[in-house]
Amino acid sequence: MSTATRAMQIEHLSKSAALGSIAIIGDICLDIIYRSKESTEKSAETKLPVNHVFQMTATPGGAAQVAVICKKLGIGKVDLFGILGDDFAGRELLRSLKDAGVGTSHTLIQKTQWKTQVYHKWYIGNSENTRHDIGWDNKLSEETCTALLHSIEANLETYDCVLINQQVLSGIHNRNFVEGLSRIATQNKAGIHWLSDLRVDEDFFPSTVHKMNYSEAVAIATKLGLMYQSNEYTSTDICLLLADYWKKLVIITLGQDGAIASDGKDLFVEQGFHIIKEVDSVGAGDAFFAGMALAYCQQGSNTEVLRLGNLASGVFVQKDRYPSGVSVENMIDLYREADYRYNPQLAKDSRLAQYLSDTEIEIIDESYQKSRKQTYPRVAIFDLDGTVSTLREGWDAIMKNSMIAFIAGDAYKTLSFNELERIKEKVLQLIEKTTGVQTIIQMVEMCYLIEEFGYVDKSNILTPHEYKELYAEQIRKLVRRKVSRFQSGQLSIEDLTIKNAVPFLKHLRSMGTMLYLASGTDQDDVKEELKAFGYDSLFNGGIYGSVGDTKNDPKRLVMQIISDRIEKENYDLHRGDCVVFGDGPVELREGRKHGFMTIGLVSDEKQRFGLNIKKRERLILAGADFLIPDYSWIPQLSRYIGWE
Repeated sequence: MSTATRAMQIEHLSKSAALGSIAIIGDICLDIIYRSKESTEKSAETKLPVNHVFQMTATPGGAAQVAVICKKLGIGKVDLFGILGDDFAGRELLRSLKDAGVGTSHTLIQKTQWKTQVYHKWYIGNSENTRHDIGWDNKLSEETCTALLHSIEANLETYDCVLINQQVLSGIHNRNFVEGLSRIATQNKAGIHWLSDLRVDEDFFPSTVHKMNYSEAVAIATKLGLMYQSNEYTSTDICLLLADYWKKLVIITLGQDGAIASDGKDLFVEQGFHIIKEVDSVGAGDAFFAGMALAYCQQGSNTEVLRLGNLASGVFVQKDRYPSGVSVENMIDLYREADYRYNPQLAKDSRLAQYLSDTEIEIIDESYQKSRKQTYPRVAIFDLDGTVSTLREGWDAIMKNSMIAFIAGDAYKTLSFNELERIKEKVLQLIEKTTGVQTIIQMVEMCYLIEEFGYVDKSNILTPHEYKELYAEQIRKLVRRKVSRFQSGQLSIEDLTIKNAVPFLKHLRSMGTMLYLASGTDQDDVKEELKAFGYDSLFNGGIYGSVGDTKNDPKRLVMQIISDRIEKENYDLHRGDCVVFGDGPVELREGRKHGFMTIGLVSDEKQRFGLNIKKRERLILAGADFLIPDYSWIPQLSRYIGWE
């Protein structure tokens, strides 16, 4: 099923969501966030430092946040069952919930021994300081407990779905309430969908669909005696164990690695999202829970429940990209445009690697062996740097040093070692996340870091294009030196390309394969390089490089050109008829989106052959089907996948 078709299904679910009706039972909280700047001011009374707050936000948290997100997703009736204190925070929460369209007629007020739960979160820069909590010593009275349970039971048949949320240890989930609610859930006379997202005591609601994060899953499975040495179990193992124990669907969220689910029979997987910008993951679990509710309101399948939860969470954490927050429209946008992280456990643990016998070819996906015809691919797409050419070997070190200098500005020589290390860590993270994209995009992201660190006055910050040109000139100097040595005969073409790259390109051409080159390096530089070394004519499909347009990535453009041609000419293609070769994640992700075979080059650019283990994780996460160190292994790979 195509991405467009699935996006239409998501849209269909959302249009009928207005007919849905859900109850949310849980801890109602208020999150107040203070963002401050350090100052030299000291209190006149205490002489202690004073931080200057430049922003304060107050938002519903816990079950209240789940309810608000459900309304943003278009669910028609959303009622909140819980307890508030008779205080300012409680009144503020009621006001904001009503403004969001959440039903609060079942939200009760306990006047004694209960304060509305408030989390005061203080940030100085991007660092969170000590949190100040209110409501940590709450005690649910018997009278309030009885009233809340009666309200739930009396109105139960009006809902399609019930969500149980536990946020705090001193909330509504005391023993009496849990036992009463568990009895109601177990009876489930109306055939309602019951979902739970709890911090502790998960076994108290065995009749519900369980959603939890990985750490919670490990703790629960251990507590239930289902496993003993946690390091011997994968997230998949734990999910299957818990699903078999409860005989109900279990969903485990895995942060940046997505989510998995099992109903005791089948396993369902949703990949995580590759996100360049920093994310704010606080509350992501609540968004996931709300996405699940959206699917259940319309009798969605287990696959749809997992997918909509994952998409809602993916939108929620990207506040820069989606400032309007979670909505079905934004979920559809993310689904159509998302870059995914594939096979995260294999990527992180090289001990799980499987190699073709007596070779250095790592097999990630074995499905092609049985489906391919014995013929070479019709189309092959190559990245340039690190995939074919080694001319720019060392670019990452040059970029790292350039970015550190750009961010530190005039303060570079006076900064402490620790502060330079902090800048370096941010830069390395940026390069890791953006390797393979156009240089201009890397510089756009770096400009955000310049603003974040604040060492360069805003009036002196250059444009991304100006920073790119400063960096590119350093790379050009490196290139000119190597080209000069090549022209003088000191270096040969073999010295400046990955082992057997050019012979392999020539062989593909002789077998009738159409060759394309797609690079994130500036197009003029790419064409000049290939012409200087004499293998530009091999790429009969075209040579595509960056033209400085952040919206038109050359690799994405090439994939679309090929896909459009395939559709226009109505090719009857096997998956391996279009192949992408690359040592960066961008080209592999784009190839994976279009259903092409993807072969990652874990190339050591310095010595031109052999394995660079640093590339392995990023290429597997990008969706590589096979990994090879260099093209000396092509004969063995060709036989394995049926080219020969």
